[in-house]
Amino acid sequence: DLHSFPTRRSSDLVLRTEPSAAPTAEPSATPTAAPSSAPGSGVFDTHEPYRLTRGHVDLFNVVARDGSLVMTVKDESTGRTLIRQPEDVTVVVGESTRREFSGRVASALVASGYFLPESGANQQEAPYPGWDTYSVEPEFSAVDLEVVDVTGPGRVFLFTSARGGMGSQLVSGGYELNDGEVIRMNEPGHVHTNWLFESPGTYTMTVRAISTRSEERRVGKECR
Repeated sequence: DLHSFPTRRSSDLVLRTEPSAAPTAEPSATPTAAPSSAPGSGVFDTHEPYRLTRGHVDLFNVVARDGSLVMTVKDESTGRTLIRQPEDVTVVVGESTRREFSGRVASALVASGYFLPESGANQQEAPYPGWDTYSVEPEFSAVDLEVVDVTGPGRVFLFTSARGGMGSQLVSGGYELNDGEVIRMNEPGHVHTNWLFESPGTYTMTVRAISTRSEERRVGKECR
């Protein structure tokens, strides 16, 4: 259950993505700059830094290119689609998204925090982040989004609003986005969920997309 949090001014929450490794058969643990000839170098529409403060964005948008997976950000916040480099995008979650909770959310997660609903009801004034794997077809189908690490001043939660309770988006069945968690897409799809950030500040996430082709060769792309 949601209630309005008393209005007061404080620092906005900032979710920032950072440079990622070039696509390889086995994702590198150390981010490096992608050379212009690397798979995915022609995927992006722009290389300009961008602060996204509202509207639809697929924060983990996985694309197949030249037999590899490329992690991108699909930005539709301006009414047109732009494929951006993850390291160029800063997602800003404003003070207006702060909420106080009661019931199951308060008891299982936190009593208050910065909330982005899966419905996108407030996307005119706040980001509406999700993830998309439709662009891995026809080379790939099932994709795992593996969370390598999450850093920030507080905890991050993902959950769905189910009748009579909450649902998990994580293979573990949990709600907190910890290192090692996996979001499994058994087939290409597009998903939105509830995001809840405990405290204001800067959060960064390293997420790796991994899939298996028909010849059972694992390929991946790490996004930080």
